[in-house]
Amino acid sequence: MEKTMQNLATWISENKTSFFMLVTLSVIAIVFSQDVIAATATSGVDSNMESIWTEISTMATGNVGKTLMMMTLIAVVVFSVVSPNLMGFVASAVSLVVLSNASEFIEDTLDASTSILQMLPL
Repeated sequence: MEKTMQNLATWISENKTSFFMLVTLSVIAIVFSQDVIAATATSGVDSNMESIWTEISTMATGNVGKTLMMMTLIAVVVFSVVSPNLMGFVASAVSLVVLSNASEFIEDTLDASTSILQMLPL
């Protein structure tokens, strides 16, 4: 633990600008996330999210999504048969699964609320 703290202190002293940017961005994210957490769904928020959802869903299920799915399918074949590489195969397979279910992932993410968190046993 002591060595880890020394390494952290050394990194901070050597990278003061990076550390300052990291702290600044973290504070900004925390400050703005409070408004997002406190927000409630209204017709204005719903209509704004609807346009984003429509655009992303169109891209995921349209030609762009199909092209990416075919490219990852080809990558799965290449990384499993032509040039065996376990990490490339796993990354391509996971990408294929995510792309094939992209619209469901996005819809579930946009529909999620804090009521889900209340059901967790904490």
